[in-house]
Amino acid sequence: MARAVRTFNGTALTDWGDYNNHLNEGYYGVIFADASDGLLTMLGFDEDYRENVGGTFYTVEAHIRFEAEIAIGERLVVDTVMLGADPKRLHYWHELRVEGSDERRATQEGLMLHVNIDPVKVTAMSDEVAAAASSMASGHGDIRPGVNFGRPIRAVEASS
Repeated sequence: MARAVRTFNGTALTDWGDYNNHLNEGYYGVIFADASDGLLTMLGFDEDYRENVGGTFYTVEAHIRFEAEIAIGERLVVDTVMLGADPKRLHYWHELRVEGSDERRATQEGLMLHVNIDPVKVTAMSDEVAAAASSMASGHGDIRPGVNFGRPIRAVEASS
């Protein structure tokens, strides 16, 4: 069975705390953005790619679910599953945990588009990066993300 890839390893920094001495919600986004960068690096996307291919990736949709608090100073890891990939899109699932624990603290499901830098428009990624993404998605095909995968935010109806 395939395994998710480790895309982030770091610490909940003191400056990232809220008034309850827990990780502020905005820093979950920072951690997941760093994990997305880690994923792209694994696929062969780097500064050389940006300069020579003229392409980059834009996150166009991301959904974070907060499942448990994170205390300042805790060591954190993110493991990532590539849910799907085609020449222009990457669909991924991040799971944030405290290092050494199986308890998920947060998840992010997201979609990135490959974009030409100048002019800005959606284009196909290089054959090498596309092949790496496709291979990872195929390898992760038997991994099932958490129960909240693909779920929208529930609408709240106005009360009268």
